[in-house]
Amino acid sequence: MRSFSINARLTRLEAIVPTLATREDLARLDGRLTERMTNLEGKLTTLVHQELKAMSWRLITWNTGVLVASFAGVFFIARHVN
Repeated sequence: MRSFSINARLTRLEAIVPTLATREDLARLDGRLTERMTNLEGKLTTLVHQELKAMSWRLITWNTGVLVASFAGVFFIARHVN
């Protein structure tokens, strides 16, 4: 087991202390992160709504096409098959 002198330990601590964040630093960081998350949430919500709207119209178009084709097929069979 290594034994450190008090001076060596104090020197290591003094080297680390300036790199530690203060409460004000953390509060500023929290404010910026909250602002960014709110901004990203708004963008994501807008994007999801746009994609859902586009997908809804694709689904409506596809269903309409299938119904028209089915009706035409049934009409053809009823009209031309004895």
